[in-house]
Amino acid sequence: MNKILKRISYTLGMCALAFTAVSCDDEAEELTSVEYDRLFAPTELEIRIQDRTNIRASWGCLSDANAQSYTIELFADDPNMACEGTATETYTDIKENPYVITGLAGETTYSFRIKAVGESKESNWTTTVFTTEAEQIFQSVSDADITATSVTLRWVAGEEASTITVTPTQEGSTAASVTYTVTAEDIANGYATIVGLTPETDYEAVLKLDNRTRGTVEFTTSIDTGGMTLVAEGDDLVAAIEADQGAGLFLTGSTYEMGNYTLTKAIAIAAAPTNKPAIHGRFVIGSAIGSLTLTNLIFDGQGDTDNILELKSADANLGTLTIEGCEIRNMGKHIMYNNAKGTFGNIVINNCIIDGIDNGGGDGFDLRGGALQSLTVSNTTISNGVRTLLRCQVASTTNVTFQNCTFYNICTLDNSNNNGLFQMDKTDESSLLTVKNCLFYGIGTANPSATESGSWGRSSKFKASAKYSNNYYYNCPNLWASLYKDDHSAVATEADPGFADAANGDFTISNEDMIYYQVGDPRWY
Repeated sequence: MNKILKRISYTLGMCALAFTAVSCDDEAEELTSVEYDRLFAPTELEIRIQDRTNIRASWGCLSDANAQSYTIELFADDPNMACEGTATETYTDIKENPYVITGLAGETTYSFRIKAVGESKESNWTTTVFTTEAEQIFQSVSDADITATSVTLRWVAGEEASTITVTPTQEGSTAASVTYTVTAEDIANGYATIVGLTPETDYEAVLKLDNRTRGTVEFTTSIDTGGMTLVAEGDDLVAAIEADQGAGLFLTGSTYEMGNYTLTKAIAIAAAPTNKPAIHGRFVIGSAIGSLTLTNLIFDGQGDTDNILELKSADANLGTLTIEGCEIRNMGKHIMYNNAKGTFGNIVINNCIIDGIDNGGGDGFDLRGGALQSLTVSNTTISNGVRTLLRCQVASTTNVTFQNCTFYNICTLDNSNNNGLFQMDKTDESSLLTVKNCLFYGIGTANPSATESGSWGRSSKFKASAKYSNNYYYNCPNLWASLYKDDHSAVATEADPGFADAANGDFTISNEDMIYYQVGDPRWY
């Protein structure tokens, strides 16, 4: 059900006004005013659900100049808008538009009606209906409260609850659900610890008081390091990689040197989300490898490392690349690179920060041939640098998705090698680019000498199909210089996000619409 509910106005009085034209002659009297016995009812009524149990109501009214205030009435458990009996809530003398109502019951359907009130007359009611979401008293789950097999869930101390049910959300997961009975001590403390969970599993926890939902929160249990090799500060990371027999590495130090390391086997390297170590180096692949999984790491190129990963030969074949909760900073040319006809299977990048990729010698996702099954980038911020964001010159069918990402100050280089945000020119319509819930700020420059640089893409260099929804942009002076030049209305909407301090890396947004529609990297709203 859409969070925004728009309904045709219901009025009980005059619905239409017919005017009869008179002939234009010297005898005709000029009509200068019309007096009605009622004010016009509010129109264009819109209800937004905010923070689950609050609403934001807005409306228009032809009689606004004559309306001294507005009155709103709510009727709980009234899906048919009967509005009978005494209203559950009544709000009078309203002069603000929009108007916010807080503290409604969760998971409840309300009828809503509003009328304009003047000095001596009023309008008929305009009516609609909305349903609040489940209540939310859970706090966000801190990384410090998560282990491989347990989680501590917190809420406002003193708030009543009876059970917590923790359920795995991954399709096909074999992890069991856990139901916990909340104690009086838990209620007084405002937290409870749930044990018996499965490592590296996505869960949803639901807090209930009898049959009423009081909170819902999602979290992922951490890695079980029991079988992994612990690599401490000062240990040789390369030697640890060489010695790994498939259990993976867990880094407990703060900095590691890796250099240009040629990877020849599948491996997982991880750290705690509260202690992400910095690795100076990159991976080079020239053979077939099943998977590479990187979790909670910082790859700092320090300006002298080209990228985080490069396929070096046509024999290179990486089945799955997963980068989760990482930071990739200060690379000299690319984020990742394939110029040797190697093969990428599925690339998944989630919850990452990518910053300071030099824009002089290469592109962001720089895939100049070979094969790619899919690339998915989600819940990620990419800022400062990058010549072309996506250079995907893969002839085979591929799917590329950017979802809930924030892009800031990229594709600003003024030269003919800047192909803008998206280049997919060696494929056909069987390939698909999906861009959803993304925010673009400061893309390109004004009046570049290379007239198509910093654009969404070049018409001559985009052959794939595309699907766009709920994207926003601002301060992107050359974004529509080529692709979608004539009509970009279905691609993205222009609006200022109101960043907190973008120059210093704080992209917290203040734009209410973007917060409501959940645009960009979720860490910023």
